[in-house]
Amino acid sequence: MENWPTPILFSGFEIGSSLQTGAKLAWTSEKNPIRKAYELAGGYVGSRHASWDQTAVLAAIRDPLLYWDVESTGYCSVGSNGSNQWKESPDKDHSYLIKKIPDSQLEEVIDDLMANVRELPQVELILPKNKAHFEIGIPIEMEAVASDTNGQII
Repeated sequence: MENWPTPILFSGFEIGSSLQTGAKLAWTSEKNPIRKAYELAGGYVGSRHASWDQTAVLAAIRDPLLYWDVESTGYCSVGSNGSNQWKESPDKDHSYLIKKIPDSQLEEVIDDLMANVRELPQVELILPKNKAHFEIGIPIEMEAVASDTNGQII
């Protein structure tokens, strides 16, 4: 990294560790390439887990300032044992992400991108009544908005 020729933006452990994404992949087609990757990585489809890779990709494909603050004074120093730390000087072409928006808002952005929910019908959760809590074995009933499915109930 000492002689890397282009700017580097770091998405640190703290950026992805508290974000829990992936649940919406259960609603996608089995042909969704991200869903397939999750299946091949150990069957994580429908479960939520930390999102280190997703935050790095999001920062690369969209303006990171939409979601994070960016510190650009200093550089990332890598030790001989592979550990790293941020040093304020000398100033190099390194920067890192700093949390700016609530985790829940960022989780929604990442989950929607992975699942591409814009192509799915809008659904309303009917059961369970407590929308914030789901348990294995408890039936989940959803109804699609009629305009999205030509009146069909899912």
